Amino acid sequence: MSVFEISPLVNGKGLHLEGELDLAAAPRLTEALLDFASSEGEVHLDLTEVSFLDSSGLRVILTLARSRGDTGSVVLLDPSAAIVRIFEIMGIDEHPGIEIRHPSTDRAMA
Repeated sequence: MSVFEISPLVNGKGLHLEGELDLAAAPRLTEALLDFASSEGEVHLDLTEVSFLDSSGLRVILTLARSRGDTGSVVLLDPSAAIVRIFEIMGIDEHPGIEIRHPSTDRAMA
């Protein structure tokens, strides 16, 4: 059984995810994201500590992005290189409602 943890971000704009986002974890994430589906502005998902992502996890992220329409984008924070590669293969990085940010890299370059 995979380990997956969800906690609110300090700024209240999203969630910090940790562990394996797979078929077993997807329903928990879907439930946790219900409060953000109609909120205004960006919703941040901190993926710094996500070690695995399957199609179930991708589906949850896409469903959130689609449900938000014009209210704001879903911002994926600091995904690992392996997770970014999955996003690229699946075309998630090209979705108009999803943005990938690497704030730790951005701070290091400043």
